[in-house]
Amino acid sequence: MHVPRLHVITDTVGVARAALAGGAPLIQVRVEDSVSDRAVYDLAGRIAPLCAERGAVCVVNDRPHIALALRAAATHVGADDLPVHATRAVLGPDALVGASARTPERARQAIAEGADYLGCGQINPSVTKDVATNVIGPAGLRAVLAEAGATPVVA
Repeated sequence: MHVPRLHVITDTVGVARAALAGGAPLIQVRVEDSVSDRAVYDLAGRIAPLCAERGAVCVVNDRPHIALALRAAATHVGADDLPVHATRAVLGPDALVGASARTPERARQAIAEGADYLGCGQINPSVTKDVATNVIGPAGLRAVLAEAGATPVVA
């Protein structure tokens, strides 16, 4: 599956709808870890059909079992989630499976496990959140890109 260059990450139907109306090729449904599986299922269950109507990809973040239940052909997993190879076993060989990779070592591991793309996280500080510890900066991005080779990287 082709990896679009633009990934819209949201936890609301309204943002997904607006992004799709503007031509977004991929919506990643991403919520806080504390949100229940049922709530994620309900939210992604509203967004996935909107994506299908527009020919866009719906990615369910961190919860491949919900992607499977919704027949969404894509998921994104973090370093502490189900491994990429196990995620692919759940969703099948044609699923789009992305993996978080904030370091060259994690990029290497995710690629070896079969990740279709890497998400390297926050490059610059946020003006809306105090998450300075999550910023990898331009040097971190360059390091992940150097390790990624032909594997697409989104930031």
